[in-house]
Amino acid sequence: MENQTTKLDKAVKISIIAVALIVGLAVAYYLVIYIPQRDREKKEQQNQQAQRQAQQKQENPDNLDNCLNHQNEVRNNNMQSILAISKKAKTPLGQDSFDNVEKAYQERKADCFKKFPQ
Repeated sequence: MENQTTKLDKAVKISIIAVALIVGLAVAYYLVIYIPQRDREKKEQQNQQAQRQAQQKQENPDNLDNCLNHQNEVRNNNMQSILAISKKAKTPLGQDSFDNVEKAYQERKADCFKKFPQ
């Protein structure tokens, strides 16, 4: 019976050592490999995000100018359309038509500034 207890004690000791080894290797992997890799990836993502933000800031003036130019063209086209309709109808259109076009232009212009802040 003592022989069986000794074999059982050895098996338990070996099992405990194996478990301790596995836990130790898992902790070592976490500390030595996983955490540094995670930190590198996080830092790389932050760098990429900073580069994208810097690039967007550089592009914003061009985009704002393009947006404002487009809205100005739309306003001019609308004004010309009103004048053309007025000539065809041979009746002057009221100031309201021009005011509506100008109001819409100011709203779209404000949208450009919201879209592309400086």
